[in-house]
Amino acid sequence: MQCINEAHLLGIVGRVEKKQVGDKVFARLSMVTERAYVDGQGDTMVDVTWHNVTVPQDAWENADDIDTVGRRTVIEIRGFIRAVRYAADDGSQRIMTEIVAKSAKIVKDTENGKK
Repeated sequence: MQCINEAHLLGIVGRVEKKQVGDKVFARLSMVTERAYVDGQGDTMVDVTWHNVTVPQDAWENADDIDTVGRRTVIEIRGFIRAVRYAADDGSQRIMTEIVAKSAKIVKDTENGKK
């Protein structure tokens, strides 16, 4: 049996935090996506979902995009879904789901008027 773990998102960036671990540079960001549909009563509904995303510098279409991406930037990412275990402040174990990008590009930079 072949398994597939793949994510493809087009959405708007919320928070951006750039990190460096050793010689690896990456951006940890939140991004929002929306899905519109018509419910059983004929009303248009919108599902809004926030995603945690990690984007290594080498995943960006243009290497400088890691320094350009900011709040309200529209980006497209392709990657995989990963569950991360961590200890909360109260000592309890938590699980967070994140998307790890294998490719990323800026579609529209609303902050700087680019693309």
